[in-house]
Amino acid sequence: MLKNDETQERESVINNEVIGRRLRTLRAEKGYKQFDLARELNVSQQSYCLYEKNFASVSVETLVKICKLYNVSANYILGLSDERTPLIKEDKGMEAVTEDPELSKALVKLLSVLKSND
Repeated sequence: MLKNDETQERESVINNEVIGRRLRTLRAEKGYKQFDLARELNVSQQSYCLYEKNFASVSVETLVKICKLYNVSANYILGLSDERTPLIKEDKGMEAVTEDPELSKALVKLLSVLKSND
């Protein structure tokens, strides 16, 4: 069933709200300042602030960096799961990232949301 534009827009806003809230929470838990985190992610402080305030979408590249930094799954940051499943599993290392079908689905969903925001 195809969704109308209003439904797609509402879902996009909801996802961005979750992303912003989770980014703020993770940053606060680690005691990071926006400036330091932005530098670590190679984005401007203004861009990072916009992510947290839901005014800009996080790129896939930046999302991956955030997941690595906090060792959480993209599903958690995107609001697809409430579990902070570690991004890197101890027994498989980075292989776990490429073999995780849920991460792949989450990244595809993010790309879809970003494309619809253009």
